[in-house]
Formats: sequence, structure tokens, C-alpha cells
Amino acid sequence: MLRLIHEAEPVTLATLRTQLAMHPATLGQLVARLEKMRLAQLSPAPHDRRQRLVTVTDEGRHLLARAPVAGPIRLRGIVGEERHLRALAQAFEDAVHDFGLEEWAP
Repeated sequence: MLRLIHEAEPVTLATLRTQLAMHPATLGQLVARLEKMRLAQLSPAPHDRRQRLVTVTDEGRHLLARAPVAGPIRLRGIVGEERHLRALAQAFEDAVHDFGLEEWAP
């Protein structure tokens, strides 16, 4: 969650809800937990005070710099043999199918 916020920051809660297909209460709890840990900050948007913006704090950035990148996020930055990367991508597609997650995949 923290990495997603960092990549899009400042990002509105509404945008996160749409991207993650997450219930508003669940998202609010996750962001509140990140705030409590001082990893993220929630503030009103300057252009529309009804919207709430989420940003990563300096402590959050420090954590992200130390945390290993895993899963599909890691695949975005891998440089390698095309044949191998295609096989990895196919394996992810197979996993989405096998776990019945097609409706969540773009």
C-alpha cells in the first residue's frame, strides 16, 4: 500500500479506492494505520477541501528505500531475456485464472 501511494502521490483516497477496488472503510483503516506508524499523512486537497490527499512521510520513504520489492511490482523493473520475462508474465496470468481473480485483473 505504501509503495502504491508513493508512486502516485499525492493521491486522493477516491483514486486509491478505484485503483484497489477496496471498500472505503477498509481503505480508511489502512491509511489510518499508516498514519499512526508515521509512514503516511492524510490532508485536505488544496483545490477541493472535500477530497483527502495521501502522501508518504520521510519515515515512509526511508522504509521504502530499505524494503525489498517483490511480486508484480518487481517485474516492472526487471531487464532480462524476453523469453523468460514472457514466461513469468504467463505464470502470473495463470495464477490469476487459477485463483479465480479474473475480474480484478485489467
